[in-house]
Amino acid sequence: MPRIRTGITKRLKEAKPERTGGETKFSDRVTKRNPKVYEGKEDPMILGEWIRQIQKIFDVVEVTNNKRINIWTFYLSGTTDMWCLAVKTTFQS
Repeated sequence: MPRIRTGITKRLKEAKPERTGGETKFSDRVTKRNPKVYEGKEDPMILGEWIRQIQKIFDVVEVTNNKRINIWTFYLSGTTDMWCLAVKTTFQS
C-alpha cells in the first residue's frame, strides 16, 4: 500500500496545476488526508465505504465538482483503474 500511495502522490504532483487564488492545490489538500485507494473489489460494502470516505474529504477541502473526477481517478487501482482509462479514452475519441 505505501508503494501505491507513493505512486499516486507522484502522479498528483505531475498533474496540471490547480491554483485557486493563494490556496494550495485541491489534489495536495486531498492527499494530506490519506484517502484509501479503491482496488476494484466486487464488494458493494467496500465500494460504498470508499465512495463515502472520498466524498467526505472532497466536501471538507471544498473540491469543486469539475475537479473531483480528475482527483478521484488517482485513487483507483487494478482493474478499476484500467476500466476508468478505457472509458476516458472512449469519451476523448
